[in-house]
Amino acid sequence: MRKLFSLGITVAVLVVMALTCPKEKDHYEAISSALADEAEVAKPLVKLFTDEGVKGMVKVSDYVLISIGKNRLDNEKVISVGIFGHVFVF
Repeated sequence: MRKLFSLGITVAVLVVMALTCPKEKDHYEAISSALADEAEVAKPLVKLFTDEGVKGMVKVSDYVLISIGKNRLDNEKVISVGIFGHVFVF
């Protein structure tokens, strides 16, 4: 009974992860916001330019349970990870 319960919980968590996996546009928005936050002056202007620039510089891979954003210009360095509906930017 205990193994069945553990299996049920594991399957439920995996289903929730799959359903809440952030999409490509979520990564773009999170990275763009992080860059705009770094620029204290002219924040709206910086956000406007970074929105389009981020799309060209970031490659997002969707692995069903998580999604990973990589910088195309810096040897495919991981710059964002999306899990449970949130995108974490490094």
